[in-house]
Amino acid sequence: MDFLSADGKPKEKMTSSIFGRRRTLNDLNKSEVLFLSVGLVSLVACSGLTIERLVYLSPANCPHLLPGQNHTIAQDQKCGAEFTFALLIFINCGFCLFHVFHGVIWERPYELYIFIASVGVATCYCIVDFIVGIQEGLYQNTYPFTIKLTRLVILLTVGVLDVVLACRIAWDFLRAGRFACNVVQTYDEVLQKKCKIHFFTQSLLTFDLEFQVTLVVLILRNGFEFNVTQEELGLLIGGLVFTVIWIVAANFSIRYENRPVTWAVLATSVLEPAYIIYKMVDSANILKSKNADAISTSLHYCVFIGGSLGLLIRLVTVGALYTTKQSYGEGLNERIYGDGQFSFSTLKPGQSGTEDTSIQ
Repeated sequence: MDFLSADGKPKEKMTSSIFGRRRTLNDLNKSEVLFLSVGLVSLVACSGLTIERLVYLSPANCPHLLPGQNHTIAQDQKCGAEFTFALLIFINCGFCLFHVFHGVIWERPYELYIFIASVGVATCYCIVDFIVGIQEGLYQNTYPFTIKLTRLVILLTVGVLDVVLACRIAWDFLRAGRFACNVVQTYDEVLQKKCKIHFFTQSLLTFDLEFQVTLVVLILRNGFEFNVTQEELGLLIGGLVFTVIWIVAANFSIRYENRPVTWAVLATSVLEPAYIIYKMVDSANILKSKNADAISTSLHYCVFIGGSLGLLIRLVTVGALYTTKQSYGEGLNERIYGDGQFSFSTLKPGQSGTEDTSIQ
C-alpha cells in the first residue's frame, strides 16, 4: 500500500486536535462531501419535524392536556407515548449527527458502521410510531399523519442513501488502511491493529451511551408524565448520571492510559446492566399480563429489544476496553493524540521499534 507522497509525507492531510489527529476539510473527496451534505440535511430535516411533534405534544400545547378540555386517561397515555417516541427519534438524530462528522473528519470507519445501526434504530422507531398511530386511530387530524409520513419517507429514501454512502466510505477506510497508518504514523501492522482496537472501543462507548439514554426514556414509558414512583425516578436519574460519568471515565482512562481508572470502570460495568435486566423482566411481566394498550405495549417491546441490544453492546464494550488496556505504555496514545513528537515512520511489518527509521 502506498501511503507516502513523493516527498515522503503521508498523502492525506492530517492536523492535531484535542480529540486526536483529524483530516482537513480540503482532504475530503466528493463521496465524503456528498455524505456529509446529505447526512446533515436529512438529519436536520428529520429533527425539525420531530421537534414540531415534541412541541405539539408538550403539556403546555397538547389539546388533550389543556385545562378545561375533555380528555380521558387513555388520551393522556397516548399523548405521553407519542411524546416518548418523538423524544427517542430526536435523541437518535442527535447521535447520528455526531457519528457522521466524527466518522468522516476523524476517519473512524467503526463510527460510520455505528451510524448505520443508529439509522436503522431511528427508522424502526418511526415505523412503529406510524403503525401504532394507525391502529389507535390517532390520525383523525391529517396534520400529524402528514408530519409522521414525511419523516418516515425521509428516513426510507434519503436515509438509505446515507447508509449506502456510509458503507462505501467505511469500507474504503478499512480497505486502504490509511486511517490507522496516518494516525499512528508507522507501517507497523501490530501498532496499527492496536490503533484500530482503540478507535473501536471509543466508538462503542459512544454507542453504549446512546443506548443507555434511549433506555432511560423508554423505561419512563409515559413521556412527560412519569408513570414511576419517586424512588424509581430518582434511581433512573441517578443511573443516567452514573452512565455519563462511567462513559467519561472510560474515555479518560484510555486517553491517558490510566490503569486504576480502567479497572474501576471495568469493575462497575455490571451495575447498569443489572438494572436493565430488572426492567426487562418487569416489561415482560406487564406484557404477559396483557393489561397494556397498543401504544404502551409497543413501548414495552422496545424496552425488551433495546435492553437486549444494550446488554450486548455493554458486553462487547467491556471486552474491547480490556483489550485496549493491554496496549498501555507502548506509546500508542502519543502517536494518536500527538502528545509526543513523532514523524512518519517507514517501519515495515516484522521490524522492531529499534529499527525504526523516521523520515525527516
